[in-house]
Amino acid sequence: PTGGASGYRFALAPDGRRIAVARGFVGGRAPVALLFDVDSGRELFALAGHTESVGALAFDPTGARLATASSDG
Repeated sequence: PTGGASGYRFALAPDGRRIAVARGFVGGRAPVALLFDVDSGRELFALAGHTESVGALAFDPTGARLATASSDG
C-alpha cells in the first residue's frame, strides 16, 4: 500500500514490518525518505539527496529495495 497527504508519502513493505515515509519541503527542511520498523517505531535509515519533493516511493515485491521518485530527475 502507498499513499500520502500534506507533503508526505508512504509505502508499507510487503511483509508489513517496515514503512517508508517521504517528506517534501516541510518547514524549510529538505526532502528525505525515512525507513522505520513498524513494531518499534525506530528509524532504520534516512535516504537524502533529492533536491525536489519526493512524489512517490515503493518497495519492490520482495521488500528488499525501496525506490523513490522526484521531479529533480
